Amino acid sequence: MHVVVVLADGQRAFSRRRVWSLLRLRAVLDRHLADNAYVAGDDYSIADIAIWPWYGGLAKGVLYGAGEFLGVQEYKNVQRWADAIAARPAVRRGRMVNRTWGEPSSQLHERHDASDFETRTQDKVADGQTTAGA
Repeated sequence: MHVVVVLADGQRAFSRRRVWSLLRLRAVLDRHLADNAYVAGDDYSIADIAIWPWYGGLAKGVLYGAGEFLGVQEYKNVQRWADAIAARPAVRRGRMVNRTWGEPSSQLHERHDASDFETRTQDKVADGQTTAGA
């Protein structure tokens, strides 16, 4: 589901139907997470892996620049869930791979070995040097 439409002049327009659907789904997820640590219950599962990249980013206000508009901070259980998944070491490492934006220390353009997370992030490679052949 895409919530934001970018108009020709660069302004963002929110589809009313999509926004209401998103708000309803967020409320359902927040109620569910009030009694469960994760989407499918007490254990981290493929359900969390599947929806966290989009919904977690939306819940933290980093997608579409719509955090304030959507009132993402109001849903404390969704916030807790998004933070818990973001803090997982494997998630933190996975978000670095093929990343080409943000802090250079959070970018690992290519991963060939587990040690690349410590030695091949963009803040550690020389200017102009690629990570190929690591």
